[in-house]
Amino acid sequence: MRLEPLNNFIIESELRDMLTRSEGLTQQEVENAIAMIEDAYGIELPKKYAAKTVILDAECGENAFLLKRDGAMDTFKNKWELSGGGLDGSEEPHEALRREVMEETGRVIYRPREFGSYVVVHDPVDLGIKKRVRTVKPRKIIIIRNFVSTMLAGRTRISHEHQDKGFFHFSKIGELELAGHSTRMALEHVTGIKYTESSV
Repeated sequence: MRLEPLNNFIIESELRDMLTRSEGLTQQEVENAIAMIEDAYGIELPKKYAAKTVILDAECGENAFLLKRDGAMDTFKNKWELSGGGLDGSEEPHEALRREVMEETGRVIYRPREFGSYVVVHDPVDLGIKKRVRTVKPRKIIIIRNFVSTMLAGRTRISHEHQDKGFFHFSKIGELELAGHSTRMALEHVTGIKYTESSV
């Protein structure tokens, strides 16, 4: 039995609830949960797939590598995030992960191990009016495959999307402004430390 026609508030609430419960789920479990919502409301939600990694210092396993987003980015300006990004075409998650890390840092990661999928809900974004036309990015669901990997010591560069980088001891990560709940949950899973909502 289908529910009443599209109700943005209800769907938003269900997606947010799914986000809070998605920690450590497999991709298939996440896909099934989204499909249930789509079927209930008779809609299809745009989805994107991504791969992110918590990079650990190979010499000190209690330091995690983070990137600080540039202030000109559309989302999570000046906040710290994990390396990684979207899958291109038929790319496998581990392939996308290695490519994105190389693009963002100029470095190679070792022994990536997957530990779960998270769901991120991007709300509609009003990009304003240009040439008398208003552009609004629609709501989008991003399914993130999360990995933990290691990086050897060496020279690291950053891309135009970031303004800073660094390894941070697990105990110091809570002092940073993190880029969203998925970043926080991935770090908590790896470090075993609960970081406060204020750091997101």
